[in-house]
Amino acid sequence: METSVVDLESLYQLSGRDPKYIFEVISLFLEHVPKQLLKLEQLIMDSTTDWAAIRKLSHSMKSSVIFVKVSDMYDHLMKIESYAKEGKHIEEMREHLQLILTVFREAMPILIEEQARCKLLKK
Repeated sequence: METSVVDLESLYQLSGRDPKYIFEVISLFLEHVPKQLLKLEQLIMDSTTDWAAIRKLSHSMKSSVIFVKVSDMYDHLMKIESYAKEGKHIEEMREHLQLILTVFREAMPILIEEQARCKLLKK
């Protein structure tokens, strides 16, 4: 497990290292977070920025990255949420979004591999 991009230690501890539980959490993460990121990207790149929607979505996404930790995603989402509350700093938001998207692309194969490993162990 590449700890520089993905840290699942909190998930392992919470689950008691139960592969079925870990599989379920990672599966939900992989099902929902890519869609949420796409929506967040659309909102931030839209020229008629919907600050309330950005704030709400970035806030809700933080709960997804508490136990499935992808390098600095939580911190970047906090910054985006904070900027959206202020209703400004769109360029900074876009920078944070790009950092999230880059690290998420790196994390996806690692998470898929861990999901597959847990699927085999849960039988």
